[in-house]
Amino acid sequence: MAELRSAVYVAPPIPFTTPNKNGKSAGVWSPISCTLIYTATSAVLVDTPITIKQTDDLIAWITRIAPGRKLAYIYITHGHGDHFFGIPQLLARFPEAVAVATAATVRHMEQQVREPVYTETWESRFPGQIQRPFALARPLPASNAFQLEGRWDFQAVEVGHADTYDSSVLWVPALRLAVCGDVVYGQVHQMLFEANTAAKREEWIRAVEKVEALGPAYVVAGHMQAEEIPGVWHLAATKQYIRDFGEVLKGNPKDAREIFAKMSKLYPDRFNPAALIMSRAFSAEEKQDLAKAITKLYQKIGLPAFYVNVQFFEKDPSDIYCGEESPKKFTTLSIDHVARSFDGPASRDRFLEKLDSILNPRFKAKGMSWEYFIKESPREYWKINGIIPPPTGSEMEKKWFAANKPVEEPEKGKL
Repeated sequence: MAELRSAVYVAPPIPFTTPNKNGKSAGVWSPISCTLIYTATSAVLVDTPITIKQTDDLIAWITRIAPGRKLAYIYITHGHGDHFFGIPQLLARFPEAVAVATAATVRHMEQQVREPVYTETWESRFPGQIQRPFALARPLPASNAFQLEGRWDFQAVEVGHADTYDSSVLWVPALRLAVCGDVVYGQVHQMLFEANTAAKREEWIRAVEKVEALGPAYVVAGHMQAEEIPGVWHLAATKQYIRDFGEVLKGNPKDAREIFAKMSKLYPDRFNPAALIMSRAFSAEEKQDLAKAITKLYQKIGLPAFYVNVQFFEKDPSDIYCGEESPKKFTTLSIDHVARSFDGPASRDRFLEKLDSILNPRFKAKGMSWEYFIKESPREYWKINGIIPPPTGSEMEKKWFAANKPVEEPEKGKL
């Protein structure tokens, strides 16, 4: 056999459920590519699928296509869970393997398995189908390079934002092979819910151009159909799709369904147009970022973090009407101040100015309209864990603040 060769396994599409809709089917998840680069004795795997069943099938394929090889490394191209949830099963089957990624990708992986991101993004869509406990990759050294058998070079190339942030490509110079993860797509509709501004879409195009600059002979797309050849044409096609999506948005579509229809017409041969309507107004990461910013605002005025609850309720456009029409992009924020009120117009205006500094840039970047209103509720209607919160400024309130959680008062006569 040749000294170094590669093969691509494509995990087939699988159904997923709609979050918070009692297990209602939401469509299918696009096929996921997993690339094996191997010699006569050892191998490197790039990316894994999502579910236990998919990963079992991948393991069976590895043992068939490259029997007897030592799996030395599992490289993860980016932090989305659908490219690394199979790691624990692979390590159980190939205990000598080491999962690796860039340091930035490892941080993203850590974010994906934290709550509430994991449950909201993954468990809700694939209930009971993902292997636990998780296994994450180790960060590569600063060089982002490693070797197989002390002679074959592998280089992780960080390319910035593609369909998500901190994306990378694994470059195998001996084969002129670029394994691209979700930087590049095959004949599958692209996910753009994180590339949700013109600037991010331009950054994605620049990421693809970084792959082009490597001069690859073979390009493996992260999501592709099983019949496809890993050709260099995927690079230009991925860029054109992003540009076409931007042009559709310039037409001011009324909702996701109109985007779906127009992109499906432009790309009738691409698989899974449902990927176009999976986008939410805010990704899980953006929700967490907004929640942190709002929490810090209240902490600065003296409240503990656990007093601040930020909840998101997403609606279909047909569920919301302003006047007689459903708005294209609209958010309403309801803010309830419990047992707290403004001292007067000056303190109110200072608070609103700070709140605007958090909300305005986030909503404007998405081309959204928004409104908010604040109501003030009396203390008498407020309990946490069945406990009436202590009076403002009291010693008991100080204990609550210090613990950052409700603290029960000891029963009288007991310490």
